[in-house]
Amino acid sequence: MDRNKKLYIKRLAIVILMGVLFVGNGFSWGFWTATGESPMSMLRQPESYAPPAMQSVGLAELTDILAEDDTSEQEYQEGYNCIDYAWEVMRALQWEGIDSGIIALTYEDGTSHAILIVPTEDKGWQFIDPQSDALVSPQIGSYYNGKRITKIEVMVLEWVDISEFTDDPRFYEEVGNE
Repeated sequence: MDRNKKLYIKRLAIVILMGVLFVGNGFSWGFWTATGESPMSMLRQPESYAPPAMQSVGLAELTDILAEDDTSEQEYQEGYNCIDYAWEVMRALQWEGIDSGIIALTYEDGTSHAILIVPTEDKGWQFIDPQSDALVSPQIGSYYNGKRITKIEVMVLEWVDISEFTDDPRFYEEVGNE
């Protein structure tokens, strides 16, 4: 093999190695940014994918946790509104082991607003507006955000049989094991 061909192969090998390192480093950085862990963490078996057991916290601890959460800094816009704030904060609290739920405040003009309800061990049920992390006290007939509240509802999620959702026959055909 002549000298130029050897030099070409060496340079090609270096370029390929640099490309692999560059892509690998980009993947590692992206993985770490998204998860806070090294990609090598995928090799170990996690203890659980479920959030921790729910625990009761005091109001002071709850407000500290809410202060650390940056969801309220998100910009309110079309496609990201009060229900999105509520879902994100509820999820964040539940991953901290703090039970919470979403409440809908319905106003007399027909519009509504989503807030959270969280049980505390020292102050009972607390209502939180996730857009501001403010503690609020909604009551039917009172005013919030300049509007009169006519109804307060708790969001309940449950699994239902598909037949209660649709009568599409595709969901009822038997499929054999092949």
